[in-house]
Amino acid sequence: MSEQRSEGNEPDDAARRPEFGAFATPDEQARRRGTADQHEKDAGGHARPTPPAGSKSAWRAATPAKQPAPPLPGMVPLAPNERSERNRRADRFVAYVLLALGFLNVVSSAPAYLALQSTLNMAYEQLGAGPFDNPELASAMGVAIVIVQAVIWVATFALTLTRIRAGRLAWWVPVVGAFVAFIALAVMLTVVMATDVPSMTPAPSPPAG
Repeated sequence: MSEQRSEGNEPDDAARRPEFGAFATPDEQARRRGTADQHEKDAGGHARPTPPAGSKSAWRAATPAKQPAPPLPGMVPLAPNERSERNRRADRFVAYVLLALGFLNVVSSAPAYLALQSTLNMAYEQLGAGPFDNPELASAMGVAIVIVQAVIWVATFALTLTRIRAGRLAWWVPVVGAFVAFIALAVMLTVVMATDVPSMTPAPSPPAG
């Protein structure tokens, strides 16, 4: 009877016997495949176990790394040095253009500031006020405005040139210089006009009939 049972159990044992290393460990599977040396090793030189199927580690290992998109037809990708040099050229061009505009503004506005009394008289006439009655202050302040504007431009030019030679971003320096020059001009004109408040008062109209 026992022999019959053992003979009858042979098909069941064969059915449960693992095929193709189904229940083998990762190291045994790697040795059977001949890829044991390809496994990653830890700091101690021991082979790391293969992550179980379906885990995040196995998914990351099976997912290929993203490759950069190929350039469009007819376009040659720029090297980092070429891209940096192109940016520096654009920065220098913008900086020089802004400096040139600032220089033209200083030169073209100088005659009006040197004749500040006449300039203020025309502005007062448009406002319906009396003439400016302090020619000494207007003459001195006009010269001061021209000098201050020229000094600000020269300082802006020097700082811009220094940053360009150092390979640093410089286009914003003329912008800041123009803002500083505008603030200085507004303050100086306000001082001149504040000392001649009576002239700013419109003359009373003559009584009717």
